[in-house]
Amino acid sequence: MAPIIARFREVYVAVVNKKGHWRVLASLTACAMAAAVAAVADRPAAWASPRADDAAAAEIRMTVEDILQANPRAREIAPNVVEIDTGLAVLVPPSLQSERDISTLAAEGYTDGHARCDTYWICMWENSFGQDLGYGLAFYDCQGPSESYDLMSYRYPDGAYVGRGTGLRWNDRISSYVNNQTTGTHSWFANWVGDTLYRVLDSYAPSYSEDLAYLEINDIIDAVHSCTA
Repeated sequence: MAPIIARFREVYVAVVNKKGHWRVLASLTACAMAAAVAAVADRPAAWASPRADDAAAAEIRMTVEDILQANPRAREIAPNVVEIDTGLAVLVPPSLQSERDISTLAAEGYTDGHARCDTYWICMWENSFGQDLGYGLAFYDCQGPSESYDLMSYRYPDGAYVGRGTGLRWNDRISSYVNNQTTGTHSWFANWVGDTLYRVLDSYAPSYSEDLAYLEINDIIDAVHSCTA
């Protein structure tokens, strides 16, 4: 949060609309009131605490702790977002999913990737829009032109970096995505076929796919190049 300087009598307060864009809503003269509003407004949508009951919140907390324990390099950057590598985070889904109907999940934004992906991020989920999105990955750092995140090296779902081998990995699990980066930013997604990594989609921000099955690339993405440094 940007510091609020007491000698300024007029403070502009910004809040995030549902698409993540900033817009100025009010000019306030009381700094104390501005601080109270800004404390809520400064938290991006995808970093917001999941709206769940105490039992669900406790399970989410346990999931986050498991991810932190599995990843020596991990750090929690929000109640349901854990950075597992430089520029790469796991998005933890709402808990007690089987007890929450789809209308409740939809009302809380858990079925719409646009509501769960921050500005300047690429977000990917294991499920398509219109249902529980499940676990997700967020990418927010650029790389060299030929570099990419190798999803085959990150364990599913906790994202532990384990290298190649047997066991569940994040590759071949992506069913939807949102590219919320700066307009025109180029990203690409790729699939290993034998020993060759083929690009299967070039994404220019802003763009998204609610269901990658429509593009015939559901559950085949093995590598992600978020943007070029």
